[in-house]
Amino acid sequence: MWIRKGLAAAWIMLLVVSNASSQEAATGWSTWGNWVETCQHTCGSVVRGIQSRERNCTTTTRCTGEKIQTRMSVCNVPACPVDGGFTQWTDWTNPPCSPTCNATRVFKRFRTCTNPSPAFGGAFCSGSPMDTTTDICNNPGCIEDNWTYWEAWTPTCPATCGNSVTGMKSRTRTCNSTSGTGCQGPNNQTEVTQCKVPACTVNGSSNMVFQTPLLAALILVNLLAY
Repeated sequence: MWIRKGLAAAWIMLLVVSNASSQEAATGWSTWGNWVETCQHTCGSVVRGIQSRERNCTTTTRCTGEKIQTRMSVCNVPACPVDGGFTQWTDWTNPPCSPTCNATRVFKRFRTCTNPSPAFGGAFCSGSPMDTTTDICNNPGCIEDNWTYWEAWTPTCPATCGNSVTGMKSRTRTCNSTSGTGCQGPNNQTEVTQCKVPACTVNGSSNMVFQTPLLAALILVNLLAY
């Protein structure tokens, strides 16, 4: 049975080859070659193309009929890569301020690489998905390292009048530590200052104000000389 089938198949192939040879001999044309496709693009969803095939005239006389055949086609090509794109930035976050003086808070905003998302081997977005900026909190009554704000400077001058009177000024602050560990740093400051006092005036010996013992002695000598 298998031998019969094999002989039948061989006979069919022989007939096909024989018919093709007979056709070639009758028309002068060779058999058509394979279809060759030319596509507009190498990737995409629906890409149009043209398929063509040709045959050769095998006789010395002129063959009748077309040498080349063409037809439209839809190319079987892969999808094109899609590079990713960023969305618009979100609104800035609004973090609360710390009670510490001069505290810095960080604002943030975000974006995602989904406009569009990368696909088919496309590149991911270039750039950061997060943006930050900082701001110094303006917090009245804040505590600086558990210290209150410094009190106003208090000057101390050695004289109430005179020229270029040098004195001292000082200020204090209070530790508000509740942990019992205390605050770091001093609770007072002292600096040299130039006293803002009026010039001294002489209205009789009883109203004289002396800044130094030497000046008082000189004035006393002048008074006794009269």
